[in-house]
Amino acid sequence: MVASGTIVQSNQRFSSQHRDDGGVVGVFAGATSGIGARTLERMTTMFRSPTFYVLGRSYTRFATQRKKLESLNPECNIIYLETDVSLISGIDFACQQIKNAETKVDYLCMSMGGLPLAGAQYTKEGLETCFTLSYTSRMRLLFNLLPLLNQSARPRVLSVLNGGKEKSIAEQDIGLEKNWSLLGVVSHTTLLTSLTFDGLAAQNPNLTLIHNAPGLVESDNIRRARPPADTPFLRRVYLRVVKFVFSVIRYFIGMSPKEAGERQAYHLTSDKYGLGSFRVNKSSDIVPSNNVLTRYRESGWVNTIWEFTLTTWDKALTSGNNRL
Repeated sequence: MVASGTIVQSNQRFSSQHRDDGGVVGVFAGATSGIGARTLERMTTMFRSPTFYVLGRSYTRFATQRKKLESLNPECNIIYLETDVSLISGIDFACQQIKNAETKVDYLCMSMGGLPLAGAQYTKEGLETCFTLSYTSRMRLLFNLLPLLNQSARPRVLSVLNGGKEKSIAEQDIGLEKNWSLLGVVSHTTLLTSLTFDGLAAQNPNLTLIHNAPGLVESDNIRRARPPADTPFLRRVYLRVVKFVFSVIRYFIGMSPKEAGERQAYHLTSDKYGLGSFRVNKSSDIVPSNNVLTRYRESGWVNTIWEFTLTTWDKALTSGNNRL
């Protein structure tokens, strides 16, 4: 385990050595609340005048967070890109804005997600929202920004999800179109992320890609989550109980948001993680490949998952265009 004190010292040391680095560019998706927001806050203080792009749904709701970030570092250039990150077209829109303005990207941090309180919900592009926020949209964002990341001297990619906990999946239903479940989404997106990171690391040897499992973190995201208006009464009661129990567990044994932000900043900056693809646990330790991940990797599933990903993007964009 990397002790929290060691994390803080490493971040302070990195900041003292790199604070005056010029032209630092970072992209954050999922940084308007929870772990992502705390990570953005910490990264804002580690450089003198970085440019950080924040992807989110509402510029108006971001106003309070922007004021906090500006108070932490008035010289930090925060550029908010209002877009729906659950849509592949929304990701493409944001990436085009970044490509138009920048020649490189140094840091990419992805932590967006959602709690499917009413079961599977689908975007206008036909993708299940929880699955696409955890995997499909994240990989599109990474894929689109690869040219800019490869122009950085030290590019880091971080996906905060469930790294190191890979399990077997329904191999004939990779996207869970036939048998959706929350646990299925977790297991599928976990394995898909690790395999895709392995494949992209092999093709982009300059990259460091980190798939992190943050563990339980104190957050009000679950408390603020609301089921759709048409959710049946008994299910609403059940969900209320589940939210309460989960929130209590998180409160007593969860990591503090401040420490979570420090650790993710550490993952983005520490020399502990060299070039390549890494699975990192809540203690910031590198997790070796388990038998499941090794079996899928050796069976050629890196290519299978990538083909699935490309096909899913194409279907989403075609479906979205047809609904315009």
